Amino acid sequence: MTLTTSMPRDPDLERLRTGPTTISGKSMVAALERVAELAGLGFGSLDLSGVPRRRVVELARWGMAGKAPALRRHPRARRLATLLATVVYLEAKAIDDALELFDVLMVNDLVARAQRQSAAEKVRQYPRVSRDAARLAAAVGVLFESSDDQDVTLAEIWDAIDDVVPRWELRAALESIAALTPATQADPGGEWRAMLVERYAVVRKFVPVLVRTIDFGATAEAAPVLEALQGLPDLMDARATRRVPTGYLDEQLVALDIVPAGWWQRLVLAPDRPAGTVDRAAYVFCVLEQFHQRLRGRDIYATASSRWTDPGARLLSGPAWDAARGPVLNALAAQRPGRAAHESRPRSRRGVAPRHWRARRSRKRLDYRRGGPAAR
Repeated sequence: MTLTTSMPRDPDLERLRTGPTTISGKSMVAALERVAELAGLGFGSLDLSGVPRRRVVELARWGMAGKAPALRRHPRARRLATLLATVVYLEAKAIDDALELFDVLMVNDLVARAQRQSAAEKVRQYPRVSRDAARLAAAVGVLFESSDDQDVTLAEIWDAIDDVVPRWELRAALESIAALTPATQADPGGEWRAMLVERYAVVRKFVPVLVRTIDFGATAEAAPVLEALQGLPDLMDARATRRVPTGYLDEQLVALDIVPAGWWQRLVLAPDRPAGTVDRAAYVFCVLEQFHQRLRGRDIYATASSRWTDPGARLLSGPAWDAARGPVLNALAAQRPGRAAHESRPRSRRGVAPRHWRARRSRKRLDYRRGGPAAR
């Protein structure tokens, strides 16, 4: 493929320069398809080290802001150089736009909506929860009152409780409260994750495209999460069997070691699931939430991105840092080793104000005496 035949036409350039404008799973798919189309042009692998960085940025800025008719009026060499710089810039920008949309989709749409639904569900359940809590409190109150009598038997305690709350009502209240009580290691207020699992259809379309389109890297601590994310497409496309019905995944094929204790473990390993399986939607969202958290912290990063890339990749190291170390330290006016910080600060002799400051104060005194500007 030659440079001229692979360059995008004017309508294509206008379309590729336009990023996503709405927040939805469909827009996420379109943003990832834009990334794949730009990567398919093959210009990201070109070596532009011989061109000054400032010149490439200048051409890309002109290509992003200029109109198509204005670009056509340029000489052929300038037009091709502008389009090349623009496409190289757009490859990184398209990844930035797609991951920015993913971040907004997770925070403002999926998580925020699940939290609102969870809050509304708490309000709806409050009458039943308060009624069940009152029954349990009455039973516990009888238990504490009977603890003062050393001769009371267990049967007599139950008879006293039955007089206050029937045993079947007490059992139903206990089961109801236990179903709403978070696990021991669960974070408080995390009930919204149960609502989040119901939005599986939103992420079902773009998660496989996300994994196939963008190349990610990770630190050693976040590598298991990235590996689990990269395995999601095959798991999501797996066909149901008699042992693993629809909506579940084979327990042996998932990374259970990354499922945190608490709400996610309770949802992924639901008590009513078939033996040897995990809940598919809960596992997918568990991986996505951890991937999103580590992406925002740059423990997971996009190698071809400009905003979501590895911050440490831009730091000098090895021979490059050794060569630049002296000029950089001189430019930063770094202090020599062993020199105290207070020695570099200007000081006046014998604690007296510097000469120019004393002269300035003398001039002010003269102005006051003569009725000058300072007096007014």
